[in-house]
Amino acid sequence: EYLSGFFDAEGCILVLPSAASVVLDITQKSPLVLVKIQQFLHDACPANTTISMRAARGAYSLRVVRTSATQFILARLLVSGLLIKKPQAELALKATFSNYLDIRESIMRLTGNQSRYRTLDADGCQRAIRIIKARQRLRRHLARECVQGSAVSKQELDALVAEHT
Repeated sequence: EYLSGFFDAEGCILVLPSAASVVLDITQKSPLVLVKIQQFLHDACPANTTISMRAARGAYSLRVVRTSATQFILARLLVSGLLIKKPQAELALKATFSNYLDIRESIMRLTGNQSRYRTLDADGCQRAIRIIKARQRLRRHLARECVQGSAVSKQELDALVAEHT
């Protein structure tokens, strides 16, 4: 019950824009409570669950990325009384490869305004995926020192980025 309340207040449910993956995140200035939550989740979750913690921009972030683990945790949080993030959690539990962009957009509409300028709609997610792939192609051409391929990939990337912004 403590973790459900804590997650309601401090947690975040994300559906990644480039993959059908649900991420759970809790960010705090102090790592102390996150270390305790990490230990608790490590003991409670199925084997092979990675619960990572990292420091970034003056805060600490605890993340669970593997879909089976996030589904397990969300189901437990719902049973334990998750209230504020209950609609997002229920949607996230329904995410599949075929509907994750719709689920992402639905969760986005249920979330507060703090990330309203950083969240991509379904079309933006598809453009972002194309940009990622174009960057990968450009890196491959540069690594092989393929001048013609690099030039073509750079033009493609520039056009995609211009369309995206």
